[in-house]
Amino acid sequence: MKLPRIMFRGAQSGGSIKNGGRLDQILKIISEVAATDSGYCAVLHSSDELTLPEMENEFRLYGEKAVDRIAEIFRIYTGHPSSACIKACNLTPDVPNAVSLAEHHRSGDPPFVYTFWRDSSSVFRRDAIDSDPNLAVYPLNGNTGLLRARQNGYWFCNHLQSLGEEYRSENAGWSRYYNATCVVCIAPPCEGRPINPLGFLCIDNMGGGFDDSTCRHIMNILGNLLHYSMWMTAEIAHRKGKDDDDPA
Repeated sequence: MKLPRIMFRGAQSGGSIKNGGRLDQILKIISEVAATDSGYCAVLHSSDELTLPEMENEFRLYGEKAVDRIAEIFRIYTGHPSSACIKACNLTPDVPNAVSLAEHHRSGDPPFVYTFWRDSSSVFRRDAIDSDPNLAVYPLNGNTGLLRARQNGYWFCNHLQSLGEEYRSENAGWSRYYNATCVVCIAPPCEGRPINPLGFLCIDNMGGGFDDSTCRHIMNILGNLLHYSMWMTAEIAHRKGKDDDDPA
């Protein structure tokens, strides 16, 4: 996959990428994420040979690999150790799966979100968050970043503590883990506002380094890649779930 450099011209004039070497690193990793996406989609095209549990396992492996590479992209981009996670929307306060993704996408307004994947480094650092039943699945309106992204497609802030009470998170101890974040909707390009996403790609760190130019382009590319794979998985899983329910 070749990505046009014109999309990253902000990096040459005041963006966070200070030299072409770092830009080349980032483009290489984005291409690797795209290749992971293509490989997973090839698996989905042979989905008739997979059971629903097998397909959901392939989905898990795909997501874990992709989110690790995305965290590396933003470590390079911002110059700070960064965490990446993908949050999936859900209609109920239950842990979602590929089938429930499809049900939510058909119905519209998503009231709940769930952390579907984290990069492997963050899994250990944030185990206390993910194992807390009050934080496993929580209302979408409980997080300012998700709400802002849903309205505008993308949102970032490099100093969250400066927002005071304007920034809300269901996790009362969020400031122990990050002070800067950027969020993009996992949704079709150019969808109307407010957006009805399948989920959100969220990046955070302590040092900031996010912006509204190059960073936004990178996040949109990644969000589009993730949307196609998640949407395709959800649709196939929905069909397989219906087939399993039909004794025929």
